[in-house]
Amino acid sequence: MKKRIMAGVFSTFLLLQNSVPTTLADAFGGARSGEFTIGAKESNNFNIRFYGGKPAYVDLVVTNKETKLELSVFDMKGNLIAKDKESDRAWLDYKYTINWIPKDSAVYKIKVVNNSSSTTYYFIEAN
Repeated sequence: MKKRIMAGVFSTFLLLQNSVPTTLADAFGGARSGEFTIGAKESNNFNIRFYGGKPAYVDLVVTNKETKLELSVFDMKGNLIAKDKESDRAWLDYKYTINWIPKDSAVYKIKVVNNSSSTTYYFIEAN
């Protein structure tokens, strides 16, 4: 019995380890946030459920002002909802923000793309 419990805990750990940074969060339960690393020329995806007809946001703060990131929101059919990219901002601005009102209560894909040639860290939050 003890071996089965430990095997289950270890399997769960491996599943979680291999799924980071892709997460499924339920904004119905409140804001979600986390700190992540993104490699050069890589992307991270987050699937988050938002309420339809209510204001939604995604904020991203990068630790290195030289980093060129793109923050995008897509519906689950792959349609672009909104985008905030480095070329749209002043060089002193470390924050990327997307605000929108989802049409339907659904899961939306949040995509972070690192267009830089170096790894960086960032903090992301969504309601």
